Amino acid sequence: MSRNLLLLLVLAGLLGLAAAAGILSVPVRTGELGVLGETITSPPRGLRDLVLGLGVLVLGAWIFGELLSVVRLPRICGYLLFGVLVGPDAATWRPDWFPDILGSEQLAYVKLVDGLAIAVIAFVAGGEIRLGELRAIAAKVAGVVGLHAVVVFSGMALVTSLVILPMVPGLAGEDGEGPGIVPALIVGTIAMAISPAVLIAVIKDARARGPVSRISLTSAIMVDLVLITTFTVLMFAVVRFGGGEGGGDLLPLAGGLAWHLLGSVLVGGVIGGMILWISRAVPEQLDALVLLAAFGIAVIGEFLHVAPLLVGLSAGIAQANLAGHNADLERSAERLLLPVCCVFFAVAGAGVHLGDLPSLWPAVLVIVGCRAALITGAAGIGTRLVGFDPPVRRWLWACFISQAGLSIALVGEVRRNLPDAAWAGELATLLLAVITIHELVGPLLMRFGLAKAGEVDAVEREPASESAGSTDSGREVAT
Repeated sequence: MSRNLLLLLVLAGLLGLAAAAGILSVPVRTGELGVLGETITSPPRGLRDLVLGLGVLVLGAWIFGELLSVVRLPRICGYLLFGVLVGPDAATWRPDWFPDILGSEQLAYVKLVDGLAIAVIAFVAGGEIRLGELRAIAAKVAGVVGLHAVVVFSGMALVTSLVILPMVPGLAGEDGEGPGIVPALIVGTIAMAISPAVLIAVIKDARARGPVSRISLTSAIMVDLVLITTFTVLMFAVVRFGGGEGGGDLLPLAGGLAWHLLGSVLVGGVIGGMILWISRAVPEQLDALVLLAAFGIAVIGEFLHVAPLLVGLSAGIAQANLAGHNADLERSAERLLLPVCCVFFAVAGAGVHLGDLPSLWPAVLVIVGCRAALITGAAGIGTRLVGFDPPVRRWLWACFISQAGLSIALVGEVRRNLPDAAWAGELATLLLAVITIHELVGPLLMRFGLAKAGEVDAVEREPASESAGSTDSGREVAT
């Protein structure tokens, strides 16, 4: 029996098991006394179904990823597609016999693992960064990122003002003028976003190594910093000067922004040093140490209001560049990437808003097409101006299309900060539909660009002597 047929049979059995579990599940009877005299209360349905849903999600996403890898497509696309298939938005067109694996209730609880998944992905990405190599290209990357931010922000704001607002009248506001510029600025800001999580997942899946891989990930991290800063200032201006609720002084905003960025780096550096120290004391428990650290980063992010992505990234950089670097620690983190990526991207796929596409598809296609054109032009011009090599000039743009978790989180912030704006709901729906396209298409384009640049499977093509060389030269996948 071929491996692909076996995978299909396992997937069919998995779905059958999920259906049987849903049919045979016994409801909890509340109000009765337990064996210790306590009153039995029923937990929320979504929480009770979480374990089954999470298990099916991991295995199903992995099988979908393996099937797509047969035709040399990124496994991440399989994770996303399985999430779309079992997500709540797909329930209207799924056949009746298909099990309800991940409804809205379960999805709300499964998303609780997002912080842990982002921490692991960011920790692995940070572990690939060598500060010595980063200093050599930092100025050039900053030039590319600066041009990207200016061109994409201004270009998409202009396109939204001139083209999108007439196509979606609900965005113009009651007076047709005042609120109209605000949606344009928000679209321009979120259009800058690039997903580091998608980049590291595709790079690891493709076993890619080379300048496009290194520069794209470094650029994505810098873009995230610019994006968070720009969005925070924009939201303050809209709420404070646009008449919204919750306006405040500039000083608390500046302090909160500084802590969000610098505090994340500081906390991550401390955690990275602690992880490195503990890894020397308990070298046989590195997998558990990485998971515990990721859980700690997710919890700390909630309590200290720091970004798990930046904390995990800083922790990875710290442990990779401090004296006594432990290579086994990074290998343990990389082993955890498979289940983590399955959950993270399948949950992202399950959150895709399919119902929003039909009514908004003309505006969505305009935004997706214009953003791709602006990114391609900015990346091509920027890389040429700073003097990057031809492969980077031709294919770096393909790595800048993907969007995922941070973009969706910012859309949620728009809704939260502007609850009384009539156009905010329409704008959020439009942006989620756009991000959906970028989630599904971005990994394909990135894999295509890395292949054209000759970096796919570059790790396997390295001479054994080079791979076994020094730590700094042997692992430069995603600096």
